[in-house]
Amino acid sequence: MAVIEIKRIEGTSILPWRVSGAPSNGTSGTKAGLAEIGDLLIRTDTGVLFQNTNTKASPTWSTRT
Repeated sequence: MAVIEIKRIEGTSILPWRVSGAPSNGTSGTKAGLAEIGDLLIRTDTGVLFQNTNTKASPTWSTRT
């Protein structure tokens, strides 16, 4: 089982994003304007882990194994 490390920045926890369906990519996609490059997202209905491999403005959610 993979371990997800939780980091603290100025007293705030950085946690993975969570969605109940498949994430979408692009400027109007899932967490566009919110998710930084490298942010993680967990699909809660399947447990699949994704990582934003593009920009904050236009996230691309790539599957992580």
